[in-house]
Amino acid sequence: MQNEILKKELIRWEVISFIWIVFVGGAMHEVYRQTGYWKPIALIAPVNESLWEHMKMTFWPALFIIFIQYLFIHFKRQNVSNFWLSKLVLLILSPILVFTTYVIYTLIVESMGGLAAVGPTAVLALLCAIISQLVCCRLIISENYSYSASRYIPIGYVLLIISFSSFTYFPPKIYLFEHHDNYKPNGQFGLEADREQSGRNRK
Repeated sequence: MQNEILKKELIRWEVISFIWIVFVGGAMHEVYRQTGYWKPIALIAPVNESLWEHMKMTFWPALFIIFIQYLFIHFKRQNVSNFWLSKLVLLILSPILVFTTYVIYTLIVESMGGLAAVGPTAVLALLCAIISQLVCCRLIISENYSYSASRYIPIGYVLLIISFSSFTYFPPKIYLFEHHDNYKPNGQFGLEADREQSGRNRK
């Protein structure tokens, strides 16, 4: 059973994780451009303005801090049985919320004759990160855990890592992976997207 001291420590880790994801994820936005469009860095850095590439900005920082947290917990010999489950939920829930809120926001704005803007989309992304982290926090301090589901947890991590490692280089030609110019899909995908042109056109 988790004692109160362990629960407080886990909550502190969730706060640290949230801050890390927000700041590191935000800093990753221009890394691809700043490295002179170095293709290997595209593995973790967004290469265009598609929804998928923005999801990478939270996935890779989150995955990194997850392993750091696990090492600390393992080193201190603490038993957190639902650690990997709660973190998997975080990695899955965050991109789903980002996609859903962005689509709803743009549909509402366009139906009113307006245009999407950086400010509201950034606020929505922040809210998605907060909600995802809160759900993760609630799960990680919970003592209810289904061991029958544990066999599927590694599969979830493997599928996520493969997806976020490959779809930038081999993007499916669907809306989720389509580059946006001024918040409008323009038919470009993956590494072929012209971010320089988008930067000149953005208002």
